[in-house]
Amino acid sequence: MKVYTSSEEDNPITPGQRPREINTNNSTSMQPAVVLVQPVDDPTNKSFLSNEIKLAKALAVSTFGNWGIGKITKNLGRNLLVTMDRYYEDLSELLKITEIGPWKVKCQLPASQSTSVGVIGPFGKDTSNEDLTEALKEAGFNRAVAEEIFKGKEKMETSVFKVIFDSNSLPPYVRIDYQQYRVNTYIGKPWLCYKCQQFGHSATFCRSAPRCVVCSGPHTSNECNKTTG
Repeated sequence: MKVYTSSEEDNPITPGQRPREINTNNSTSMQPAVVLVQPVDDPTNKSFLSNEIKLAKALAVSTFGNWGIGKITKNLGRNLLVTMDRYYEDLSELLKITEIGPWKVKCQLPASQSTSVGVIGPFGKDTSNEDLTEALKEAGFNRAVAEEIFKGKEKMETSVFKVIFDSNSLPPYVRIDYQQYRVNTYIGKPWLCYKCQQFGHSATFCRSAPRCVVCSGPHTSNECNKTTG
């Protein structure tokens, strides 16, 4: 996987310049950048989205275009979701954009990308979610939320906690009560579609052809006449 970053101290970029490419083949936390572009309350923005072709051309010659636009989508709030065609570590330059063509805008990350989830521990068995959340606030992570991770159907205690940070990147570590804890990336259970047997979505929103988990035939599993074994 190729990832672009604008945070390299040894080779800083100038505003609008595409970030330098780095290799992060071992990275599991990087995702394609998505930026929400909202028109601000201004008379010049009455024509925002009234001419998608003109707006797309304005985006192409902006910093977005220099970084690489993969897809532009309108959402229900009459705003734009701009998906980049590269992977980025630092989006601060895009979030500083206040004008696109003749329109005044505000750029921010969608809620799904404005947080990150990590794992820290181990902690004593009497440590509660409330205890750790309060300790994280005292450590400077004011909006972090901790949740203990349990194992198996028996809900066995693991002494480690999932922590949701109010940032799109994880801190390398946190210091709690004079102790330093490394923050690892939380990897949840992947979605498995029970219609096509592929990962990443549910059967409710599946548009692929059905695939039987019993015989691999082009039908759903509950329509299969074969038996397992």
